[in-house]
Amino acid sequence: MFRITKDNHNILQGVAKPDKTLDEDHIHQLDEFVEQNVERYWIKKGGPLVKPEEGGAHIIIVDDPQMPKLVQIAKQIAPNRPVIFRSHIQVRADLADEDDTATAGVWKWVWERIQQTDVFVSHPVREFVPKNVDTAKVGYMPATTDWLDGLNKPLDDWDNRYYLHEFDVDVHHKEENPLQVLDGREYFVQIARFDPAKGIPDLLAAYAEFRRAYLKDVVDKKRIPQLVVAGHSAIDDPDAVEIYDLTKELLDTEYADV
Repeated sequence: MFRITKDNHNILQGVAKPDKTLDEDHIHQLDEFVEQNVERYWIKKGGPLVKPEEGGAHIIIVDDPQMPKLVQIAKQIAPNRPVIFRSHIQVRADLADEDDTATAGVWKWVWERIQQTDVFVSHPVREFVPKNVDTAKVGYMPATTDWLDGLNKPLDDWDNRYYLHEFDVDVHHKEENPLQVLDGREYFVQIARFDPAKGIPDLLAAYAEFRRAYLKDVVDKKRIPQLVVAGHSAIDDPDAVEIYDLTKELLDTEYADV
């Protein structure tokens, strides 16, 4: 399941390998997975997909194109209940709008199942919304983190130094270069999952060009900003190990000098 859904993500974002497509067998597996979970969990007494008057949810929000059939099923059960679909990835609408592209194939599968949605929420870029989506239904919302969440709590100098020390210990265990910010050296940071769509190889190439072309004559290392690539994988992302290994390989070969 995760391999199929991640391939779909990559195809929709235009970063999949040329041989990747969504075929009828994949479609059957995806739809069957949703149907089985609906039957097993979500239409039981008091389940979220039963009619609101029978204890179900008053609004359904389907986030991500992994299980678009949920929109179709929710509308079949309660046609007047509002359903919101959030498209939380960059859909290459230019490819989705073309005939005979892999992106158009995946988008056709998604759209056939979500076209009854009452609101289509996209990242705030018009080019991420295929042309067959009614613009009257479209809302835009940028990626954001809850300002009241603990991820955004203020840290004093002691806390900062503690976490920087912990980070350096972890880096040491991985036999990577330590972060030298406590010695007065600045740094760039990219925080993203190890994912084909995050542009990590391009980031490394750009940083290497910055070092080689613009800072080649700088002798004092403290004047050369470091680069931190900080990320993780996700439980439903089988690409993470491949991209992590590629990153390590590039650092050890093409960019060993920086």
